[in-house]
Amino acid sequence: MNPKIGIVSSARRPQNWMNLYKSICDNNVEFELVFVGPNPPDYTLPKNFRFIKSLVKPTQCLEIAFRNTAAELVMNIADDCEFKTPRPLDELYALYQSYNCERIIVSSRMMTDGRDQSQFAHRFFTNEPSNLIMPLCGLMSKRFYRQLGGIDRNFIAVMWDLDIALRVYASGGRVVLSNVYVNEDTGKSEGVRLCNEFWRHDRTLLENLWTVNGKIHLERKKPVEPFSDMNILTISQGPRGRWRGNAPVFFEKIEDAIKICWSFLRTIIRRTRNLGMYFFMIERMNKSRIIPTIEDYLRVSIHPLRQTGGCRLYSKRKRDSGEPFVTIITIVKNRKETLTQTIMSVLNQSYPNIEYIVVDGASTDGTLEVIKQFEQKIDLWISEPDSGTSDAFNKAVSLAKGDFIFWLSSDDWIEPGFIAMAVQAFLSSGADFVFGDMVMHKDGEIEKICRGVKEYVKLLMSGFPRFNFPAMVIKRKCFQKIGLIDLSYKFFSDYEWVLRLHTKGGTGLYHSSLLVHRRVGGLGETFSLWSILEYFMLLRQYRLPKTKSAAYYFYYLVRRITGYLAKLFLTEGAYKKLRRFVYGD
Repeated sequence: MNPKIGIVSSARRPQNWMNLYKSICDNNVEFELVFVGPNPPDYTLPKNFRFIKSLVKPTQCLEIAFRNTAAELVMNIADDCEFKTPRPLDELYALYQSYNCERIIVSSRMMTDGRDQSQFAHRFFTNEPSNLIMPLCGLMSKRFYRQLGGIDRNFIAVMWDLDIALRVYASGGRVVLSNVYVNEDTGKSEGVRLCNEFWRHDRTLLENLWTVNGKIHLERKKPVEPFSDMNILTISQGPRGRWRGNAPVFFEKIEDAIKICWSFLRTIIRRTRNLGMYFFMIERMNKSRIIPTIEDYLRVSIHPLRQTGGCRLYSKRKRDSGEPFVTIITIVKNRKETLTQTIMSVLNQSYPNIEYIVVDGASTDGTLEVIKQFEQKIDLWISEPDSGTSDAFNKAVSLAKGDFIFWLSSDDWIEPGFIAMAVQAFLSSGADFVFGDMVMHKDGEIEKICRGVKEYVKLLMSGFPRFNFPAMVIKRKCFQKIGLIDLSYKFFSDYEWVLRLHTKGGTGLYHSSLLVHRRVGGLGETFSLWSILEYFMLLRQYRLPKTKSAAYYFYYLVRRITGYLAKLFLTEGAYKKLRRFVYGD
């Protein structure tokens, strides 16, 4: 069965579209057209022809079209073009299939006003035979297109397809010319002036990325900057490209700013509409809080979709009676890319007296298959739907047999001597918990180190602590004494549990040698209105000061709004200079 071909275009001339459609409608291969641009047609389109209205720049319109086609193979075309070869899609697909390789672009040949231009129009900048072949209306795999990173948002209207082609060559692929002809009718084209406006910018960008001393160098000097999902339909990302004529960019930015401010205002109104009800629910929660216990979880009936495994089901682990027993818990959902490193960091621990429990929240991305690969070395794993990470952690604690418990997130990993040092710190201090530092990683590099504080109690009770809960090893009897994680809190359940332990007389010890490596990101590192409200309700519950927290969140809000406005109104170069001046990056 032949795959579907998706034909995409950044389109602004509806009067030409049906001529293009008629030139491909006699093919046997299934196809669809996805056109994105500012001008909707005044006629009904065929079923396999979709139009999406957007005023963003041409390359962004193309990226929107690529994302919205359901086809396995994709190709772009200008909307002032028509195919001149009978059954062009069948011929393009047959040639693509004959190479049996995904790293390939099958290009059409170019005609202008009926004249064959393919002898010189398909070489990199010049018609020298030694130069690389460049595509026109090229057919390629959508999956390979995604692997290459898609369109770089720094292009405005042209040359982006040559950038894609050079990335294909750099990956070991190639561009192949077919015998299919595409004709551009300059009489129908109204975009020459528009393209000339962006030609110099895009050509200069392409040369800066791929040439050295005027010659092609198949090693891109900068990584691809893809379009983000945010406002992709409404705001042009990267250098400005205008469908709207030659109006000054400043006025267009004002127009966009008004739209953004109105959208922001609507979001605030929508999110605060039930603010009174939210406060009422929080107050009711604080008055009738029921802290779950280990016994509560042991009494809960087994979920009908539960899957279990691990060596504990077949044999009991032999414990060294002379050494404390430690339980490491990992909560995971849809983290197959990072979970292997997390598991291996546990299995490589030098301390021998460890049991490992993994609780999966019914992942759908292959995470469970990763867990099963280590089934003989994991003491117990459970996979079933749950109510979030706190619920899963409570479940794991109720099943734990260790004297000490450590929660290692599925994005984190530890050094081989971590547990041994933690146990030694417990034995020498008698503390209820020990904690260390967090090393934050981003894109494979260390971004920062979050140091723990020896005098943590002062910060804990200040209402604005710097407390590294992910680097914390806890005595199991603490959970038996004060209960498990309170499920009422979504963002600050760990802080609430530590506060509860402290008010019940729990003591902790900071150990600088305990390091947990973390990848930047996650729920706890994202601010939202609800997290801020929950935080202040927590401070109110424990009668902690709020001044420092209010000052920080006000500073954070001002910084975020200022940065957003600067990025909106300044040029990209000026914004980067300002950011380097403020942040030093």
